[in-house]
Amino acid sequence: MNWFTPIAEDCTSETEPREVPKELRNQFIAEKLVEGVSPSAISQALQIKRSAVERVSHKLSQETLEVHRAKAG
Repeated sequence: MNWFTPIAEDCTSETEPREVPKELRNQFIAEKLVEGVSPSAISQALQIKRSAVERVSHKLSQETLEVHRAKAG
């Protein structure tokens, strides 16, 4: 048993899904894109690749299209 095992066990609980940080990151990216912040600036701020920001942007635009199609009929 390593000295960090108890901490690692405390950080992972079954009540808290692992996707929460990713969802928060995606929400932040979406908000900043709507505000007009460039994908390059967002990727630098979050220390992630620009392609990851672009994926979120693409997913957001696809979801927006689906919502508009559903409202249209």
